[in-house]
Amino acid sequence: QHWNHPSIILWVVFNEAWGQFDTEQVTLAVMKKDPSRLVTCASGWNDFPVGHIADAHVYPGPSNQGAEYAPSDNNRAAVLGELWGQSMIPWGHCWFGDKAAEEDPRGGFKTEEEFLKHYDAAILELTELVDSHGYTAAVFTQTTDVE
Repeated sequence: QHWNHPSIILWVVFNEAWGQFDTEQVTLAVMKKDPSRLVTCASGWNDFPVGHIADAHVYPGPSNQGAEYAPSDNNRAAVLGELWGQSMIPWGHCWFGDKAAEEDPRGGFKTEEEFLKHYDAAILELTELVDSHGYTAAVFTQTTDVE
């Protein structure tokens, strides 16, 4: 249906192992079906050496003090498909109340200054990961959740 839609630049075959099966074969089939676009075999979780992107989800990231990295593969671009998951908590506007937001294990920041300090540190680490681990992209998630 969206075969020639210009905004589709990447196919993600499996996300976080949901329904993941025969990853290498399915990914090769997608690559054959549409050789004009990049393909990620699995965004996060169970990676296999196929496709164009080696993708990891690291929370909060970018590397959790050097403990987690995107898979190393000289034939694929290294990407953090998800990181961060922390937000600037909108005090007084939290769906389940401020106390629930404060206790949320995903984390959040009490002030704009605290948010920006941690965000700046994450950006600095990402720039270092470009050189040290060949990272080419990163996706920050849940920066503005209002749950």
